[in-house]
Amino acid sequence: MEKITLDSVSTRVYKSLKNFILAKEINGKINQEEVAKNLGVSRTPVMYALNRLHAEGFVELLPYKGYFVRKYDAKEFSEILEARLLFESYGVEKIIKNLSEKDIRVLQNFIKRFKKYYEKNDIGKYRGLDISFHNYIINKTNNRYIIKEYKDYIMIPIVSSGFIPPEISIKQHENLVESIISKDLKKSKEIIGEHIKSLVLR
Repeated sequence: MEKITLDSVSTRVYKSLKNFILAKEINGKINQEEVAKNLGVSRTPVMYALNRLHAEGFVELLPYKGYFVRKYDAKEFSEILEARLLFESYGVEKIIKNLSEKDIRVLQNFIKRFKKYYEKNDIGKYRGLDISFHNYIINKTNNRYIIKEYKDYIMIPIVSSGFIPPEISIKQHENLVESIISKDLKKSKEIIGEHIKSLVLR
């Protein structure tokens, strides 16, 4: 029997809270007592989870007010989208140039998992997978500076403040994967642009 530790409980709370944020089920101030009660835990693992989410940029701590889901204003969001377009356009260029059989299998598996979460209406896991999908493309640049900047300053703001309805997002992802496998760079960049422009501040 697996021993239950504070660390394992805190990790479970962290994953649950992150999923709530991605699913837009928490949007504003995070009530620690309510979270602890709903998850059946004490406030200690909730604090651990919030500190971890704060370090990752998902939440912010306002003095004397508490933890809030991180939000960005319209100007910040617009600038982040502009930077994302540049980074991901370069990412698809690199992945197409060096496309391997493994890449094709991985990308096709992403689509299968997108469909599974879409059919289950699990928005949190769907959006979590979305992060992994785009990170995969960015990682193909093999540029540690681009990868770090994208992770720290682009993807987190997008998932905490932006939203695309899954019924639109899933088709865009399918089209993007098809164009990458076909090595159609022009089409891939067009789809990336369409995908990013579909994001709304929410």
